Amino acid sequence: MDFVNNFPVELSELIFQHLSAKNLLKVSLVSSSWSTLIGKSTKLMKKVRIKFDKDSQSSKLTEIFKNSFRVYQHLWIKSFKPDTIDVIFKIFESKAKNIKSLKINYFWYSNNENLIKLIELFSENIEEITLGAVCSEFYKLDFEKFPKLKTLKVYWDLNCFSIFKECKNLVELNIKSFTSTERVPKTLVKILHQNKNLKVLKISLNIYNEIFTDQTIVKIPFKLCYFESYNYEYVNYENFFTHQLDSIQILKIPTIYHVENIKTIFMMPNLKELKLGNIEHLYFNNLDLAECKSLEKLKFKDTTLRLSIFNSIANAAPNLKELEIHSVSKEIMEILSSKMTKLKDLKLRTIAADNLSNYQFFSKLNNCTIEVIDEQFEFNDQSNYIINIKKQIRMNFINILPIEVSELIFQHLSFSELIKTTLVSKHWNKFIGESTNLMKNIKINFQEINVLNPLTSKSLNFFIESPRIYQNVEINSIEPNYFKDIYSILKSKKTNIKTLKIQKLHCINKIDFLAFMEHLSPTIEKITMNFVFFLPSNEFVPLNFSKLKYLKVKNSGYDMGLFNTFSDCENIREFRLKSFVESHIDKNALINILHRNKNLKIFELSSDDMKQIFENEEVMSKIRFKLHTFENYKCTKINFKNFFATQLDSIQKLKISAVYHAETLESIFKMKNLKELDLGNLDSIIHKNINLDINTSLEKFIYKNSTEETGIFNSIISSVPNLKELKMFAFNQESMELASRKLKYLEILKMRTIYAVDLSNQYLFPKLKFCQVEVLHSDLEDHMKAIPDESCSNFVKLMLASDATVLN
Repeated sequence: MDFVNNFPVELSELIFQHLSAKNLLKVSLVSSSWSTLIGKSTKLMKKVRIKFDKDSQSSKLTEIFKNSFRVYQHLWIKSFKPDTIDVIFKIFESKAKNIKSLKINYFWYSNNENLIKLIELFSENIEEITLGAVCSEFYKLDFEKFPKLKTLKVYWDLNCFSIFKECKNLVELNIKSFTSTERVPKTLVKILHQNKNLKVLKISLNIYNEIFTDQTIVKIPFKLCYFESYNYEYVNYENFFTHQLDSIQILKIPTIYHVENIKTIFMMPNLKELKLGNIEHLYFNNLDLAECKSLEKLKFKDTTLRLSIFNSIANAAPNLKELEIHSVSKEIMEILSSKMTKLKDLKLRTIAADNLSNYQFFSKLNNCTIEVIDEQFEFNDQSNYIINIKKQIRMNFINILPIEVSELIFQHLSFSELIKTTLVSKHWNKFIGESTNLMKNIKINFQEINVLNPLTSKSLNFFIESPRIYQNVEINSIEPNYFKDIYSILKSKKTNIKTLKIQKLHCINKIDFLAFMEHLSPTIEKITMNFVFFLPSNEFVPLNFSKLKYLKVKNSGYDMGLFNTFSDCENIREFRLKSFVESHIDKNALINILHRNKNLKIFELSSDDMKQIFENEEVMSKIRFKLHTFENYKCTKINFKNFFATQLDSIQKLKISAVYHAETLESIFKMKNLKELDLGNLDSIIHKNINLDINTSLEKFIYKNSTEETGIFNSIISSVPNLKELKMFAFNQESMELASRKLKYLEILKMRTIYAVDLSNQYLFPKLKFCQVEVLHSDLEDHMKAIPDESCSNFVKLMLASDATVLN
């Protein structure tokens, strides 16, 4: 029996309302009567949407939908072509009043007259609009309609608000992932000021400060029930929260930087649900929170929640019924047990307490979900909640697999993932903390925000008591006198520091700095300093960095007596000196470093202060190292002839941003094992008579000089017969023909552009496998396309296929 024909319509609708949209469409295929009932039912068709995308075929669309009896209310247009709009318009021209919801995604075409007509077609009756990634030309519309619009969601460009500037009946506004313009805030502020019935607001924080100023907040007429913000931006919500204090019931915030914000949140008398993200910036504040008796549901996204924060919140939420938290320690479990006595639903990612046997309050829970538990976890078998938990126990593979295999598994994790993994269980935390291989990826970062008195800082106590044996230390933007504290902290804990990175420090106390460095010197292997400044003094003394292999000093200055600290090092393999600022460099100490480190393989130099050293023949003659790589990025005017004379048999990779002396270039081409050469500005030697040796080892050449003078380039090309890869600015006709004749083994060619006019020679670059050109002139492109296939060189074919930008 077909109940649709025998039951009242309302009863049949009630039966079908329990089905999802997907199943509803399947059911409509059962019989014509069922299909008719569903298609004409306003209530049921609320669940069904019609979708047009790039794969939709226009001819079939018209045939299927124009004569359909279904009362469609939801329209989704995604990644479509302009001609599809014509079809959609014809289909819905007579049915526009039925469309209540419109969603448009990924429309990039500037030809959008039909799209404008389509929007106008629906504007009178539409109740919900979602716009995402739509061509900005579309947003130049200006018509005052949408009288029934209640929900507006914008996921791209805020220019679109010019369309909706007269909307006055919005209930929900959602703004996420967009690019703002100067015009945006004024239009959006107007919308906020005229929609007194707005109840739900979701907004990206990168416009928050522009929208909610002191002047605009006081004019806001609405009282929200729901507020959610996106992105991790530095925002102070205080004035806005105060304005909405009595109305907000659901609040979701990704990060809080100001302690007054969290205090205001707990003063909201009707707040029922709260979701908090990162609150680490509040760790060192005393949170004296008001009691929020209305709060029933709380979710923490912060994976490093501190005890003091949780204790303050627990005291302020006595009626909490539902709690979701990443991980709980034994101390947090005690707080849950003693203070959250009305809790009914608890969700945990994992649990760091030893067992649950002593926490009787769990038996009062209606539901408890713990995603991951150590297999050795102790349960209280008398508690009802255990059944829900045991189903989700994960085997602790660390106890089963060999250490090397477990390490190999964890090595696939990123730094942040590895930190989260340490929270799974005490066994995982201990294993990772004691693993030399895994701790290479974890660093302890001292910043101004967390370097406080270690006796009162819980975060530093946590660091000291942690089983982790740290290998990497980073110090960033701290006050000079904090070095003593850092030294004390590291001294009080077992560490094996191998890498040190120091950034943005000014006028450091050298005594504290040297004590700190001396403590690290037995184990340290890598040191990087960036924007580090010392006042002049004679306090730097040599330290024994017996294992130091990497030293980089960049953008630093004032007193580089610092190098005296490293003057006894003998095992440095990579040494980088970059861009010193107003520096007095201890050149004797630097010479000692160069003379003592016979195993140096990579050397970077970017400072003119070294001219006296590298042009001194006696100093250079005592160098014992043989470099693999030498890099010079800054346009230094040093003549490297004497230095290169000591490296002729070893250097394989050479980068030099400018050559000011012909002897330097001549020395380069005497290098017997040079495989890769990167040359910059040669303007100073363009007109000099240069005699280059034939270099048969060079395989890759990058030439960054953009001058039109090609004489020196032609000389270089004639000297590298075995070159396989060439990257340069441009060829003219002469240099192209020369390169084609001389570079018989060239396989890869990359150019910015080409100025040649005749490419008809079918034997150009016969061995070429890859060619990339960024810009082509249209005349040259036409010339290449006109060459017959049978006489077209592979060089021309590869250029035409390189997807270059064509200029007229």
